Amino acid sequence: MAQLLRTLLLIALGWPALAGAQVSFVTTTGTNANYANGTITANFLPPANSSQLAYLKQHFPFTVSAPLNASGAWTMSLADTSTLIPASSQWRLQLCSPGTFGAPTCFTVITPVTCVSNVSCSGSTLDLTSSFAGAPVPGPAAAVSFGLNAALMPHWTACTAKVKINTGNCRVMAVGDSTTYGSFSTNTSDTGDLTLASYPTRLSQYLNSAILPAQRDSFMGAGAGQGAGLGNDGRVVMGTGWSTLNAPSTGGLLFTASSATTPLAFTPLDQVNQFVLWFVSNSGGIGSFAVDAGTATTFSSGGAGGLHSVTIPAGALGTHTLNMNWVSGGPVFVVGVEASNTAIGCVQIINAGIPGSGAGTVAGISWAASNSPWSPLLSVPIQAPDVVLLDLGINNWTGVNSTTVAVYTAAMQQIITSYKATSDVVLVTPAPSSIANVSLATQAQYVNAMRQLAAANNLPIVDNWNRWGSFELKNPAPFLFYNDVLHPGPNGYSDFAQSIATQLLSVAGH
Repeated sequence: MAQLLRTLLLIALGWPALAGAQVSFVTTTGTNANYANGTITANFLPPANSSQLAYLKQHFPFTVSAPLNASGAWTMSLADTSTLIPASSQWRLQLCSPGTFGAPTCFTVITPVTCVSNVSCSGSTLDLTSSFAGAPVPGPAAAVSFGLNAALMPHWTACTAKVKINTGNCRVMAVGDSTTYGSFSTNTSDTGDLTLASYPTRLSQYLNSAILPAQRDSFMGAGAGQGAGLGNDGRVVMGTGWSTLNAPSTGGLLFTASSATTPLAFTPLDQVNQFVLWFVSNSGGIGSFAVDAGTATTFSSGGAGGLHSVTIPAGALGTHTLNMNWVSGGPVFVVGVEASNTAIGCVQIINAGIPGSGAGTVAGISWAASNSPWSPLLSVPIQAPDVVLLDLGINNWTGVNSTTVAVYTAAMQQIITSYKATSDVVLVTPAPSSIANVSLATQAQYVNAMRQLAAANNLPIVDNWNRWGSFELKNPAPFLFYNDVLHPGPNGYSDFAQSIATQLLSVAGH
């Protein structure tokens, strides 16, 4: 009876009852002297919408690892993907150095593994040496493969030391696209307070749980690139007469007003006693700010164009609202507000995610834009956070926003060079996208470009793309539960944040 049920199950899945007997194996070999004494790991990647149960019936290991010898050669046996049903499965192979310089360098390729003879793989070998020809050379400047390095984060190390003894703060800015902003972080309809369920907010919660005080009380730019998007952050109310201007800065488009209006109001959820208002001077406009129902104080948007800030005491610690308004003259322009409780040393997490953004020429907003003094490439160094978490890629590798790897790499280098002047820059590889949307091989090219940028610029990297493996492996509820082909669901954002928090805490000595 058990055998009959097994046969019926396999038939129902569209598989032959003797599927296990059909699997052939290929002996894969390769050589890369730069990675001598390192490791190579292969993870099986089924095609989109396939049943892993069916693959399990074929009885082959889904993960295989092998060492490289002193000459950089390796050998391992992998299931022949041309003999598997259904077709179009692949292997994700990651080559890693032994970490001689304190941090392993890794390089990933996505490829099918097929029998040379296409008849019988007995004795057949497949040389993969050429597949890893683009792997970066490990060296003293090699980036951390997984796990941050204190030597590469002097700002974070210094500021967390002050937080621990309550003599100063750390400011961490999350720069990225819709996956930083928090799209689909609440539910499948992409509605609600997305930024409050985003990975930066969850990051502050994880830091707090580890007894490293953290706050999430800030907003930067009209994150969704349009007024309607403000419904995704219930802390911000755009008063009558306020609108957004197609002039991006940190976190999105500028807020602007040029006539008598009701205020642009920001009410943090936590108790605060100080605001920092970031605004652009590019006209003769006079604006004002007031805490709660207090007396308004004016600020000028006149003079040379640029990004400026004003620190505003909020009085006793409590729930406060900062009201910003136009007073006279030309338009006023607001970028965003940071709020904090200055009574304690803490880590301030600033969400600067811009949906649709990327590196280079994309249909949305490019973080490499520098056409104005307040453009994203120039604004972040003016704000000078201690740490920039840089997560860009999904809009470069997919859809109408896509760019070549070369364009992406050049733009990312511009961003890194600009931000590194004032901040620790941590590269964060994106969450994997569905292969129904873009192939894993294409995604791997951009992730490998990030790794090479990290090595070339002596930057740490959090490699969540390789950590998750693929959309198809992590999509099923309840682990990551994606709601579309690009964005994590609530559990996914939580896992993304926890990965970053764990590594930040390790560098801070927690």
